Amino acid sequence: MTDRPRYREGRRLDAGVLTTEQDYLTEGRRTHDRTAHGSGVARGLALTATAAGVTIAPGVAVDEAGRSLVVPAPIRLPWRDLPGDAAGLDLWLAYRETATADRIAAGVCVQVEVVTATAAAVVTPESAVFLGRLRRGGNGYVVEPGGVSYPDVVASAVAAPDVTLRLDAEPLLTVDGPGPARLAVTSSATSVTGTLAAPDGRVAGPVRFGRPGPPPGEARPWRWYRTGRELRAEIATPAPTEVPEWSRFAVLTCRGSAPLAVDSGGTMTVSGDLTVEGPVVQAAAGTDPDDPRLRARMLSTWVDAVDVASRAVDDRFRGPAVDPSVLTVTLTPGPAGPGVLPYRLVVSTTGAALVTDVSVVATTTVDTATSTATLATGRQVASSQALTLDVSVPLPSASSRVHVSAAVLGVLPGSRVAYASGTLDFVGPPPIP
Repeated sequence: MTDRPRYREGRRLDAGVLTTEQDYLTEGRRTHDRTAHGSGVARGLALTATAAGVTIAPGVAVDEAGRSLVVPAPIRLPWRDLPGDAAGLDLWLAYRETATADRIAAGVCVQVEVVTATAAAVVTPESAVFLGRLRRGGNGYVVEPGGVSYPDVVASAVAAPDVTLRLDAEPLLTVDGPGPARLAVTSSATSVTGTLAAPDGRVAGPVRFGRPGPPPGEARPWRWYRTGRELRAEIATPAPTEVPEWSRFAVLTCRGSAPLAVDSGGTMTVSGDLTVEGPVVQAAAGTDPDDPRLRARMLSTWVDAVDVASRAVDDRFRGPAVDPSVLTVTLTPGPAGPGVLPYRLVVSTTGAALVTDVSVVATTTVDTATSTATLATGRQVASSQALTLDVSVPLPSASSRVHVSAAVLGVLPGSRVAYASGTLDFVGPPPIP
């Protein structure tokens, strides 16, 4: 490393002293980058092929000498400036300095290497960073995925203060040893080369799946997560042309057998001896009123039905799982006041069963403006306990026309669904001439 100047009072500062100071700082930073992190693309610099040419996105890279390659704005290379008859093109980013009498400007240049039809390996120009390969396709060049290298982290330990380590590039994580990678984690799979061993055939220490949280608001197929005292694993719903057994959750032994497997069709298979520590509950999976996805699905389906007034959507809810005779809905208008129309919405039940998780959605049309609002969620209705809601509708004028359509959904014992609907129409008096 370059020696650094030692300053003292009265020492003369000339160009040589200041240049030595700059060389010391620059070399120190470059030494750190090339030894602790290595070379590669640090951020951005993705290639995009269009009809006009190829574009290099803004970003930062570090070359083998530890020099920073900064691209502050997109670099566009027209096809007319690139070889048009090659089997492929490799794009590289290299460091370049422009010196004048008063300054040295650091910049970059793009190097294009022609790839022959039989070439598979990437030939590295000196101190350049590989950005990607363009392969000739039927309609011109296309970007070939993979091949880009990224800087490393050389350390005995890597700590994340917020207990989050975000890894974006594929593979997400690799643990190397003698020979092939011992552990590889990608966005689609985790593979281990060799034997994953633990004392007494068990994993040493607890296997953690994160802190418990509320149920997700939408489906999360092929994800593990904890909700309360439950550990959930969601299976993706197969396409209409797929077989349910293709989507399954299985517990495998070290010999590859699956003593427990559950597929998306609801079939559970137990092979051999299955030992479970703790209670085993065998029951039908009923409706979970605390799952926000149930309420969201019911509300969104009925809001769509009310908005489009489609008989085809209503037919989806006719059948043994839905009972339209349990709930009744009445909407009674009150006296219109200055700029407002109050009305009372009452939900009652005709039977003795308790209706839980009652949700009320109203679509209101005032003159030509329509809006939809959720008036209540998570309520209960019984024979001795009606649900009463007092609602106000703003009136632009005393002669406004108002139409309200309300839809009510609830859950009956046995996971059946109760629904009802009601309407209200109001026409203000015409203005006095």
